[in-house]
Amino acid sequence: VVSDWQMPRLGGVGLAVTLYHRGMPGWPPASPPPWMVALRLLRDVGFLVMGVGYAAAFALLFQKERWRKVLGVFAPAGRMALSLYLMQTVVSLWLYDGWGLGLVGRLPPSRCLLLTLGVFAVQLGLSHLWLARFRFGPVEWLWRSLTYGRAQPMRLTASSPLGTTP
Repeated sequence: VVSDWQMPRLGGVGLAVTLYHRGMPGWPPASPPPWMVALRLLRDVGFLVMGVGYAAAFALLFQKERWRKVLGVFAPAGRMALSLYLMQTVVSLWLYDGWGLGLVGRLPPSRCLLLTLGVFAVQLGLSHLWLARFRFGPVEWLWRSLTYGRAQPMRLTASSPLGTTP
């Protein structure tokens, strides 16, 4: 269990290790020396610690009513995460790769980040609209249907525990 005072420290350690490794040129060489292997292991531990820090931060924030309402906006994106992940992958490849607009290298990384956050904002809005009418995201529905061996109910109904159709 991570306490309130430990969470920022764990997140800070993970972030510091990650940022340090991002600045290393030529990472990784073909045959790394032992010190670099140790740094790589430290980096991996830093990723793990940072992930635990993020999870702990969200868990602690969700315990507060005010934050639960703010973070609840992201709940529909979580309910159709696989669909949104695949959509983000296709859109990002089209935006940044050579077969699409090829924006990587033509835009600074900060603009690419803003553009990607804009795509996510659109996806978040679409997930709210989609889940107002359907039980699952399209890929989640397909996955569930394949798992159970038959088509699962897709549309929300008046008797559905998830809500009603408009």
